[in-house]
Amino acid sequence: MYVIVFTTENTLIDRDFIDRRLSEISEALKYIGEILREGEEEFVRNYKSRLALRHLILMVVESAASIAIHILAEKFEEKAESYSEAFEKLSYYGVLSSKIASEMISLARLRNLIVHRYWSTDDIRIYRNLGIREYPLSRSLLRR
Repeated sequence: MYVIVFTTENTLIDRDFIDRRLSEISEALKYIGEILREGEEEFVRNYKSRLALRHLILMVVESAASIAIHILAEKFEEKAESYSEAFEKLSYYGVLSSKIASEMISLARLRNLIVHRYWSTDDIRIYRNLGIREYPLSRSLLRR
């Protein structure tokens, strides 16, 4: 695994904090993979898998956003009003590529849909999107 860590005299990036969040992301991605391997038919039948997938997405986004907010505050003395803005600002500063930032912003929006409108969440659509899209966390944030 790797994460972009800045070390300068004026910057205090908490590596343990980031490692804990990356561990949470890694664990959530592992379980997301297990759910996707169940197959769509089983996923549709199994309400536990549907609810677990929602929760795992929340874990990934919350952990990634925590890292983003921490880096923004400590390295750039910046704040973000939303998770999407945090990823956008990291892209602006060159910490994330624009492609990864865009993917993370999409995940943050999905997180908002799940949190604020969970009763109207289309689980099949989430399943299919996660199955065909390669979200950046698995390769870009979790390498060392």
